[in-house]
Order: sequence, then structure tokens, then C-alpha cells
Amino acid sequence: MAPKAKKTTELFIMTPNTLGSLTKITNPLTKNGINIEGYCAYEWGKEAAYRIITDDNLKARTVLSKEGFAVEENPTVLWEINNKPGFLKKATEALSAAHINIFCSYCTTMVGGKKTSTAFTTNDAEKTFAVLNQLG
Repeated sequence: MAPKAKKTTELFIMTPNTLGSLTKITNPLTKNGINIEGYCAYEWGKEAAYRIITDDNLKARTVLSKEGFAVEENPTVLWEINNKPGFLKKATEALSAAHINIFCSYCTTMVGGKKTSTAFTTNDAEKTFAVLNQLG
């Protein structure tokens, strides 16, 4: 399978870093039938940061905003690749050579999985999309 890039948007949310903060985000999404397709969660001092890609980001943003969350949208590129050594290296070298700065990247693969989808949030989503689609 040749690597394939797809344009999307991630939702970025900061909350106080308290017990159950991720649950406060996932509950309204679940109640509204919104599937989380990818996420990254991490501590940022006294706050928690969440980067979420859903199957309906517009609806998710509306739902989360109604719950009182400040939601930012970031253009993001998902890159579907074979789960083999060197693909991430190839991507980061190509992005660096194109003067693209990666702000955040995250992915996961099941043990033994054949494919992975890596999210790249950069200073230039359009250029990132073009560069990643040129890689083979």
C-alpha cells in the first residue's frame, strides 16, 4: 500500500487537569453519537490538553461548546502508512526539507497491525498534504 494523506481537522481543548476531565469531554460526544477516531491527551502543568479527531468535527465542536469547552480547530493531515520501520523517518525528513514545522503528531498501531494512521498538525497543512502524498 502506498502512503496516503487526508486533510482533516483536529479539535483542541484545554481543561483544568483534574480527575475525570477526559470523561467530561467523551460523555457528551458519546451521547450525541460522535465517534472519536483519534486523540492525544497530555498534562500541561495544571491543565490538560486534548487533541481530538472525530467522525463529525463540526457536530463535536458544537456539542463541546454547548458544554462550556473552548474548542479550537487546527488543520491536520492524517497519513495512512504501512506499519514498517522507516516510514515516520521518511515523513519527518521530507517535511523538514520542505521547511514544514510539526507542532504535534500522534498515532497508534495495534501490535502486529499492518497499517497506521499518523496525524500531523503543522505550520502549513496544505503543503504537508502535498509532501506526504508525494512519498511512496
